[in-house]
Amino acid sequence: MNGPMQIPPNAQPPDSRVLDTLPFFEAAARLGSFVAAGSEFGVTAAAIAYRVKCLERCLGVKLFARHSQGVRLTAQGEAYLEEVRRLLTGLRRANDRLRNGGVEPRLKLVAVEVVAEKWLTPRLSGFKAAHPHLAVEVETDRGAFTPAQRDFDVWIAFTDRAGSTPDCETLFEETLVPVCSPALLRRFDRPAEPRDLHRWPLLYDLAWAPHWAHWFAHHGVAPADLSPASGFQSHSMTVRAAVAGMGVALGHAGMIADELERGLLVPLFGGGVPAPASYVLCTSPGALERSGVRAFRDWVRGEAAGQARPPPRAWCPPRGGPGGGRGAARPGGGGGGRRRPGPARPPRPPLSPGRGGRSPADRRTPRGRAPPPPPPPPLSPGRGGLSPAYRRTPRGRAARSAAPCRSGSWAARRRRRWRAGTCRAGRSP
Repeated sequence: MNGPMQIPPNAQPPDSRVLDTLPFFEAAARLGSFVAAGSEFGVTAAAIAYRVKCLERCLGVKLFARHSQGVRLTAQGEAYLEEVRRLLTGLRRANDRLRNGGVEPRLKLVAVEVVAEKWLTPRLSGFKAAHPHLAVEVETDRGAFTPAQRDFDVWIAFTDRAGSTPDCETLFEETLVPVCSPALLRRFDRPAEPRDLHRWPLLYDLAWAPHWAHWFAHHGVAPADLSPASGFQSHSMTVRAAVAGMGVALGHAGMIADELERGLLVPLFGGGVPAPASYVLCTSPGALERSGVRAFRDWVRGEAAGQARPPPRAWCPPRGGPGGGRGAARPGGGGGGRRRPGPARPPRPPLSPGRGGRSPADRRTPRGRAPPPPPPPPLSPGRGGLSPAYRRTPRGRAARSAAPCRSGSWAARRRRRWRAGTCRAGRSP
């Protein structure tokens, strides 16, 4: 009755070789080269090509298109890669949970360099306070959005390909604003129109160098020649060079708000220009199945909702010469020219009659704590009007001989007898 299970004659046994070739296929698709995939696994490029060929033979479709520069996925290969990556990611996370004793693995974040430094890191402590059990690992990119070549859970990128990439959504838009230091603005005449920046020293990010052409094209001006300009590897380095007075940088208004508020940078033109890309939030396939990834996604959405702010207005110096000078106002509020009336200073407390005429507030100062000097001793009426204390001083002895005396005093009679020669030493007058 319960005999052995009958296998239909047209059924094919599962091919275990397909599962063995999936990691090699994913590495070749992520790196775009059989040679690079072989280096990752420690095998030759021919071994990777053989396993990919076996996978294509088992599936009956062509996954890669070979060319002189490497390999490129076909349309069927890209669709198959998403499923393979979701499967491998789930297996990797299951292995991590078993190794960690059931604890959820760490959250792997990738963010564009300027967002990681200026926006994400200062806010990340709030997320950790709400989710202390989640371990976070943050990496940065250099402007290249290549989710197929990175192992990540959440990626905050600056790209214009949010609609064409699955599991991606726009966080907030960005505005481009040319900024420079107040010292550089005093050296040059303030630009009246965008084409005047052709004569200024410009700074640019190597990954976003076309943004200057986008900004000039928005104003209907020919792009500036960037051959004499200075380029930097990251946006943060470009901003620091602008703060040092090296040139004009095309800053992201949302990322340089601190420098603008502190007066380290001043915008040259108000309004700003919408950037050709946006900050997007991308999650890896299958990552939203984890509660930690969903919690981080919801937290980032809330933080990005308050990011929208009006673009900075241009700072215009007062009359007295473009670019500053003695009559220019400083961006921080100081500088020459007429000062704005500040709050009235409270009146000084009146002096109290006691303790030498010093007020209680004055007595609390180091100078006020010192005792007042004693008044000079009064003059006595006798002996020419000189007090005994004053007669013992050198000035008192000199004044004693020249002070006028009453004619009937003992000192006057002695002087008269001394001048007449009748007074001898040892004799009384």
